[in-house]
Amino acid sequence: MKYFSYYISLLLFINVSCIPHKYDNRQLTVSNLSQKSIYALISPNDDVMGNQHYSLIRKAKDSSELTKFGYEFDLIKPDLKVTVRERPKFWDDFCKDSDDRKIRIFIIEEDSVKKYGWIKIYKNQIFNKKYIYSIGDVKRQNWEVTYPE
Repeated sequence: MKYFSYYISLLLFINVSCIPHKYDNRQLTVSNLSQKSIYALISPNDDVMGNQHYSLIRKAKDSSELTKFGYEFDLIKPDLKVTVRERPKFWDDFCKDSDDRKIRIFIIEEDSVKKYGWIKIYKNQIFNKKYIYSIGDVKRQNWEVTYPE
């Protein structure tokens, strides 16, 4: 009987600990109304590299190493609307942990990436536009950011 209750307790622990977490299904989209192709990066602070997710980029010696680390940001061509894939799993937690409980969205034009490369962009904080939104702001905009405004 003692072993049976131990076995049942172990099974319950395993089943409860293996319950999958439900991911936040809210998707941020960026509409590019400019004549240039752009990239959109999400950050919890005023640092283009503020997202811990991008920490490997800091270690890269040059832009060619980024694909080795698995970073291929979506290029948003003119007159297109794209869902940002590199995003937090839980928006509310992301905002709670961010500066001023705000989301920063950095827009970087493709010609800036070609001119400077990703490493220089991150080290020198080069970007074309920065949007700062609360979770309520993006909800009111139906999770869509338009560049340029």
